[in-house]
Amino acid sequence: MKSLTVLIFCVFCIVLTTFTSIAQNLVPNPSFEVYSVCPDAVSQINRSTGWSQPTTGTSDYFNQCMLTSGNVSVPFNFLGYQVPKTGVAYAGCYVFDSIFTYREYMQNQLITSLTANDTYYVSMFVSLANKSRYAVDALGIYFSQNVISSNNFQTLIVTPQIKNLHGQVLRDTINWTKIEGYFVADGGEKYITIGNFETDANTVTALSCPSCTGSENSYYYIDDVYVEKCSQPDINAGEDRVLNCSGASVILDGFTTTPNTSYTWSGPGIVGSTTILSPTVNAVGTYTLTVTNINTGYTNKDSVIVTILKLPTADFISEPDTLHANQTVQFIDKSANAKAWYWQFSSATADTSFLQNPTKQYSNLGVFPVTLIVTSTDGCLDSLTKNIEIKQSAVAVPQAFTPNGDGVNDVLHVKGGPFKELDFKIFNQWGNQIFNSQEQTKGWDGTYNGVLQSTGVFVFTLKVITFFDEEINFSGEVTLLN
Repeated sequence: MKSLTVLIFCVFCIVLTTFTSIAQNLVPNPSFEVYSVCPDAVSQINRSTGWSQPTTGTSDYFNQCMLTSGNVSVPFNFLGYQVPKTGVAYAGCYVFDSIFTYREYMQNQLITSLTANDTYYVSMFVSLANKSRYAVDALGIYFSQNVISSNNFQTLIVTPQIKNLHGQVLRDTINWTKIEGYFVADGGEKYITIGNFETDANTVTALSCPSCTGSENSYYYIDDVYVEKCSQPDINAGEDRVLNCSGASVILDGFTTTPNTSYTWSGPGIVGSTTILSPTVNAVGTYTLTVTNINTGYTNKDSVIVTILKLPTADFISEPDTLHANQTVQFIDKSANAKAWYWQFSSATADTSFLQNPTKQYSNLGVFPVTLIVTSTDGCLDSLTKNIEIKQSAVAVPQAFTPNGDGVNDVLHVKGGPFKELDFKIFNQWGNQIFNSQEQTKGWDGTYNGVLQSTGVFVFTLKVITFFDEEINFSGEVTLLN
């Protein structure tokens, strides 16, 4: 069976309410009013019509009809004082003993067997007896297809479908406390058993009567046992909804054909709940409509999902990390959900690209904004602008080069820049100028008057003026290897 702790709703029945339905209670003699013989001593639960003890633990029956015996009378009896929740009778049982394991249970046969996959509401009222030394948390209700029977008074090792919350000790000796819950039947369950199904180790206890030193146990009165098949209201939260690119609102279209119902919506953007059957929402997420039958208190739920058109997210990077003038900049798209790209490198209409990963060269130094606009398959747009900085690179001359015609390091160029002006000169070992260039793109190929020079060390002088009007002069040596 699908069990459920009290006060936590099940798959279908969601909100616990005070029971008001006129549907049939499947428990015969639920408040122990009917009896075969008026009880005159303890251990006579079987005198309450339909009820019995499934173990050797002897449950008790209390009824106002017994005026001559205070042990099992109402409201005074051997364990204290309690007025019935309903009528003039109730039952009782020991559910814990701190000295040795002892349990008492009570059992009854339902009017009809439970139906598979149907949801049932179950409740009972309990009250701690005045002379109980301990209060406990572990009281539950177990449904079975067959009679539960045991020839001892130990704990019945079964899992109750309905039970009090673990750790919530039932301390009240004056009022009746309701234990209730819902569960889905496996089918064929015909017997109901009440008691403590937890081991001593799993039973949470609390001292209730310090002066009750004659016993080390816990005893509870039981009244008004109730089992009813749920009758849920019809419900439909409507079709799923899709927000457009801008996230404009949509109207949910819930409805119910069950009369005399109340309803609430819950979901993103709804503070608390709304009692409008067709609310307007503008947030993505799951929205749940809960319909409650006002007559029975039973509820039903249905959900609708609000999504948004697939939005793109624009993103990109540029390489290399450090950018210089007249250098090729590679823009790499990192966008999500994009099928089309539009790049803007400046305010100029022609300075654009529709490629996913375009390249560009900047001839000037400075900071330049680059904007990427992407489009999703649903036609939604997103854009991102980043600034890239074109920096002045440091001036440098290689220390050696190999003008051997292999296409690698054949020409000696001035590195860095860009420069507004440049004067690059090469001198041989006798101090003769053999090369001069005023253009950074024009380097020395290792020749003089068309003749490749021999391997050796040559002197250079360099004068440059940067775009920031800074003049740089320096000289050095370069080795020619051939």
